[in-house]
Amino acid sequence: MMINLYPGSLYHRLIKAEFTFSADNLIPMCVVVGMICAVMFSADQLFYRAEILNIVDANYIEVLYVDYGNMEAVSVQRIRKLLDVYTVLTSQVHSFR
Repeated sequence: MMINLYPGSLYHRLIKAEFTFSADNLIPMCVVVGMICAVMFSADQLFYRAEILNIVDANYIEVLYVDYGNMEAVSVQRIRKLLDVYTVLTSQVHSFR
């Protein structure tokens, strides 16, 4: 099964709608390195799937956006629990030599 994750795709719009209407109810109680979650990207203020790479301090974490490959340090206020329906897909980033 292939799901289109590009901006504007149905899957991408569903994720955006999910977090637009219910983001306040999805703030995680704790964060753990390796956790997959939704993170608001600083450039466009939209949520994307991300993996927590490092906990910098009580307020900031470093994440890898798993479908795009970029990394960013973000405030813990920008992360949300990711509903199970959005975790079935593996990372869409692949490295090539």
